[in-house]
Amino acid sequence: MEELEEGYDELEVLIDSFIFGEKIQDGAFKDAIIDSLIASVSTLGKEGKYWYPTGKMIDRAYKGTPTGSPLRRLLVDMHVNHGQRFWIEEGMNADFLADLVRNLLDIRDLVHEWDPTRPDISSCPYHHHGDDSQCYSIQAQQE
Repeated sequence: MEELEEGYDELEVLIDSFIFGEKIQDGAFKDAIIDSLIASVSTLGKEGKYWYPTGKMIDRAYKGTPTGSPLRRLLVDMHVNHGQRFWIEEGMNADFLADLVRNLLDIRDLVHEWDPTRPDISSCPYHHHGDDSQCYSIQAQQE
């Protein structure tokens, strides 16, 4: 069990950081955390596994974010695109499970080759800047 917990340390810090960003209402900070979370789950761990948020981390994320939060959407998309049957545990957050089921029902008839959680695809759909302002990552590149 210790090995399992080591793989989740970074994810826990990132989720807690996003929740902190909600409290201080810093959209750019939360956007950077989303990008870090995508990079983290896309990096092979020393155990030869990819680690994704599950169980208690999802519950904490859902309790610390409002309905429609980009973090919630990202967690659902991660489960839709990479999830394993054993990730679903008894007692999981009911709002997450409802979001997951809705998402799965929405896409069940589509050919599933699209994965919005890949690190080579823009993470802007999970950012707070919206369509009316420029992404912090683009601003940083221009400076």
